[in-house]
Parts: sequence; C-alpha cells; structure tokens
Amino acid sequence: MKSIKVPARVLLPLAGAVFATAALAAPATAAPQHWTDGEAHYAESRSVLTPYDGTQGARALVRVDWETGKGGVYGNLWDLKKDGNDSVLQAGYSWLDGSTWKPATRTLNTVKDASDSGRHTSLHTDPAVKIKDLKVRVCTVDGTGAQVWCGQWY
Repeated sequence: MKSIKVPARVLLPLAGAVFATAALAAPATAAPQHWTDGEAHYAESRSVLTPYDGTQGARALVRVDWETGKGGVYGNLWDLKKDGNDSVLQAGYSWLDGSTWKPATRTLNTVKDASDSGRHTSLHTDPAVKIKDLKVRVCTVDGTGAQVWCGQWY
C-alpha cells in the first residue's frame, strides 16, 4: 500500500474546504456492510489526496485512521468533470469471518456527475467486525453503476 506525502501548503487549504463543505453535505445514506456512521479516532492516521489530471472526474481528500482490527475514513469526495459519470469513494480491506480473512471492497460514498459541492464521508468499521489492510481509492461509474475508471489504491 502506497501513501503519498502532501505538502502542507496544498493540504491545509484543501482541508479547510473539506470541513467547510461538510456543512453543506447531503443527508447521510445507509452505511455499507461492515461500516457505521460517525467518526472514531484511532492511533494511526494518514491523509490521502488523490491526483487529478483532468481526464477523470473523481477526486478525494480523506483521512484514513486505523488500529489493530478497526478503521475509519473521513473527508470529501468530488466529481469535477461533467461527463455523465458519477464519482465513488471505495474502501478495500480484509475482514475476519470466523478464522478466515476475506477480501472486501465497499463503496463508501457517491457524488453525482459534476455536482456543485463535495460529499462528506464519516464512517468507521463496525466494532463487531475485525479488519486489516484498509486502503481507499476513487472511481467513476456510469448510470448503471458499472465502473468506468478507478485510480490506484492508497
């Protein structure tokens, strides 16, 4: 899993935008399987600013927190290109089913095509479910929900 270093001069203005936009966020939707609404702080943390080259609309600035067996994702997702595709924020991880670790990919949030504001994500894993290897990425999906493009995992 790669993490990127984002200079403070880039991250701080974007972080302000994340929290300002959070107040404008659309109503919460049901949390995906293994996830619960709300923020929980864990010992380890990394910030992820996904690259944007103008060819795909999806972009996110999120903080990924974790401790042994649990994790959280907090921040914003944007759709920056009017192309008919929506942007999605996905989490990839393994979860413990009995004594077997099973891989999972869950969509944590979706922003409709070129919406005017970002969508805030504030989710942490269900305390009853143990996870490991938490990572995130952004993707674009068409009107049927089929993936058009996905960025790399962070």
